[in-house]
Amino acid sequence: MPSRNKKLKTKIIYAILSSLAVLAFSLIPAAVFSSCGISSGQSQWSSDYVRSRGSQDPDAPGNPREPNAGNKNVDEPGENGGADGSGGENPDFTSPDFPVYEINPRFNDYLNINPDIVGNIIIPGTHIDFPVVYNGDNDYYLKRGIYGEETKYGAIFMDMTNHGAVLARNTVIHGHNFNEPDKGIFDYGMFADIEKYKSEEFFGANKTIIFNNLYSDMEWEVFSVYVTSEDDYYIMTNFDSENDYVDFAELIKSKSMFDSDYEPRAGDYMITLHTCSYEFRHAHTLVHARLVKKTDNISER
Repeated sequence: MPSRNKKLKTKIIYAILSSLAVLAFSLIPAAVFSSCGISSGQSQWSSDYVRSRGSQDPDAPGNPREPNAGNKNVDEPGENGGADGSGGENPDFTSPDFPVYEINPRFNDYLNINPDIVGNIIIPGTHIDFPVVYNGDNDYYLKRGIYGEETKYGAIFMDMTNHGAVLARNTVIHGHNFNEPDKGIFDYGMFADIEKYKSEEFFGANKTIIFNNLYSDMEWEVFSVYVTSEDDYYIMTNFDSENDYVDFAELIKSKSMFDSDYEPRAGDYMITLHTCSYEFRHAHTLVHARLVKKTDNISER
């Protein structure tokens, strides 16, 4: 009997340890990338901020309050005034003059693959040419590709505090970076080429980013790149006032490794590209760009 009890205890202890090992292993990948600040925990600060002030309607077709509807350069992005670009007035959605946004047909095949796709991003001079997905959960696409397959590369995805195809004042886009040349790891997939912007020559010669959503083609101009810690609050996507937006834009411009002639203005829009970095523990590389050209896909009534 003592021998049988001893064997039973051994089996129980082994089962417990095995279960703990499986649980720990399942948490490792998410924990590792959480240290890069892309998990839902990192977005808690901005999530609280968004909840405290409300948000735009994520189901709206396009963003009915976006300024500069139509085809134009965004040289005077603040002309409509108002923190949401509406000039402080409620738009008349029934007016025949009110624009009706339509999904660009180029995204039809993408949407047949995955309805979470909300746009695409291309950076000339890099390997970056990917669809962008949005799920409302920053953990969902950490280890899942656009086809739903499990992959360590995940997908290029929009932060959960954004609103998918509805353009926010600061659209934050995340992607993995597994490239560590100092350790002999050469992996240029996903957002690894964001690191190129830490070269002053590349920064000066490759200012244009193409980020299109379902309803608009857009060009963006890079104005800031820097390495920061997980405590930074770059995931700020909505603002109480134009002054808050301008202050935020000036702050991230001041952090840049290199100078830019961009002067933040009321009514501007920006994108933030985020990936892991390896200068120190929990480091991130951030690239910020401002909207300079926007062509909307508007239907005729």
